Amino acid sequence: MELRYITQEDIEACHVNVTSADMFREAREYNIYMHDMRQKKLRTTVAYFAVIIFNFIFIAGVFFVSRNIGVPMLMRSAEFSTLAIIRLILLAAYIVLFIYLVIKRKVFSYKLTAIMTLPLVFCDLRFTVLLIMNTLVFHLLEKETQEQQNTAGYPGFADLRITYIREDETNEAEKVEEPYSFEKLTSDVHDMEEL
Repeated sequence: MELRYITQEDIEACHVNVTSADMFREAREYNIYMHDMRQKKLRTTVAYFAVIIFNFIFIAGVFFVSRNIGVPMLMRSAEFSTLAIIRLILLAAYIVLFIYLVIKRKVFSYKLTAIMTLPLVFCDLRFTVLLIMNTLVFHLLEKETQEQQNTAGYPGFADLRITYIREDETNEAEKVEEPYSFEKLTSDVHDMEEL
């Protein structure tokens, strides 16, 4: 959105004093745009938490069902091998990396999540669903967050409070008000004591 009348100081103060019809139109369009950006940010946040929940539910489901990794493999202790240990280590490494990078540091790089998820496909082919879903969702999240970060008003996308104070009215108001001094305060207190 191109801004002609609204400055960065106005955006930071969340206030603009309108002096023309064009300025009012721009401020109104800016407020509408900020509302749209808040909606996009909400959708991005919902998608982010949905992908986190899906990852953990999917991993738990595969862990309890898969013959190659998880509970059924642990039940067959005779077939417990170094390959099974490697699969469990890969799964544990993915969970730790996912918690650190995606949840704690909020890294939305789809390439990084694809590289993190790829070793799980070698553990069980069901993880290809997770690989495809992570790649697609994090690609969309990365694109949306970059667009939002390059927008004026990020991260709060606050509306502008629009006022219509004219310059001559503010000058008159400043002329009427006189500063209140300490001497005047003490004389007022003495006057009240005499009453």
